[in-house]
Amino acid sequence: MPFVTMGAILGANVRVGLEDSLYLGPNVKARSNAEQVRKIRHILEELSFEIATPAEAREILQLKARRMSISPDGHECIRPSEKVQRKVSQE
Repeated sequence: MPFVTMGAILGANVRVGLEDSLYLGPNVKARSNAEQVRKIRHILEELSFEIATPAEAREILQLKARRMSISPDGHECIRPSEKVQRKVSQE
């Protein structure tokens, strides 16, 4: 996390995840990507950085918008493509 924090301070975009590092801190393995995201978000917000929303990050990175739905429990989830929906409904 120290290098990611320094990168942000120097003006870089940051990325965390188990594919980048297994650790949350010195000798502390992260249990999930979400745990790493929560930690770096907390650090950067304490330093008064504004955190991009997922939609803003996709726009910044010029990625295609994802088809999102809100699940019954209030969380965002990816809608399956029409092709997958048709196949499931035919079964």
